[in-house]
Amino acid sequence: MSLCLFDSDVRTMEAKAEIELIKSKPGTKLVTHEEAASSPIVLIAIGFDHYNKLPLALLENKVVIDVANSTAPPPPSQLSNAEILQKMIPKAFVVKAFNVLSAYTLEFDKQSSGKQIPIASDHPEAKREVLELVKEMGYPAADYGPLKMARQIEAIPLQLMPNWRIPMLVVSCMWMVHYIILFVKFQVCGTLKYGEEWAFRTLKHLALLNLNRATAITALWTLTACYTPGLIAAYTQLAWGTKYRRFPAWLDVWLKMRKQLGLIMFLLGSIHTCLGLALWSSNYDPLVWDPPAIIVANVLYNATTYYTRNVTVHDSQMNLQGELFLTFGE
Repeated sequence: MSLCLFDSDVRTMEAKAEIELIKSKPGTKLVTHEEAASSPIVLIAIGFDHYNKLPLALLENKVVIDVANSTAPPPPSQLSNAEILQKMIPKAFVVKAFNVLSAYTLEFDKQSSGKQIPIASDHPEAKREVLELVKEMGYPAADYGPLKMARQIEAIPLQLMPNWRIPMLVVSCMWMVHYIILFVKFQVCGTLKYGEEWAFRTLKHLALLNLNRATAITALWTLTACYTPGLIAAYTQLAWGTKYRRFPAWLDVWLKMRKQLGLIMFLLGSIHTCLGLALWSSNYDPLVWDPPAIIVANVLYNATTYYTRNVTVHDSQMNLQGELFLTFGE
């Protein structure tokens, strides 16, 4: 299958360096419009605002791949670039594809098996040929259906970190749940346990200690969420007796979230480490320090009056549990 890149600006290049750069790239060839259009598959590598410069008559009865993207999110009722191109060349077989691949990926051949290429067209045979081309390039292809789905495909590059939305939402919800649990445990129940005033007990550790604890707990749960889908997938394949069967949709989404969950866990762990160093005191971590001593002292209230007060004296040495934590990097 032959493929030519079709760029209406190639003939207007005056810089010899740019021309030589094109010639030096493997698989590319500097050709005229007529030579490019002689290929059975033509890839239009120009912006949609330059469609009127195309030799439309030469593209009739050809499989035309449109890769143009919009510069801003259009309204859903607006025609996509591929649909506009199809109206301009009614006899061509327009296919929307490759718009989600960056120029860096194509130039340096950075193939990624996880990068899915969505494809849409109103012509089944043309779509089949492009699907085969995508698979030959080493990418998984996704058939989005008719050409009107190009509106959705062209919106993909305009989305801000779409693969991070669900992981961030899941981790944020876990953090909020843990923070609320800690608030109930230490602030609400702590008020009843220690008999302190509500306002004092509520506001005492909300900003730092509770935040650090919630971050640490969430990091552990996120690490669990990162490894659990792999185990579920492995046992599912063992139960099915084959690895050539699609996972349920919920498990497939969960498996694709593992990289994001792992990076978020690393961020939460780093934050917890920094806060833990700032709070490295027996006042905040009684589990790893020797218990403090309670001293009864007479405190001078005025010139003639004293009152008795319990003074807590914290030890400067860690206990065995704390030393083991520090030794093994926990």
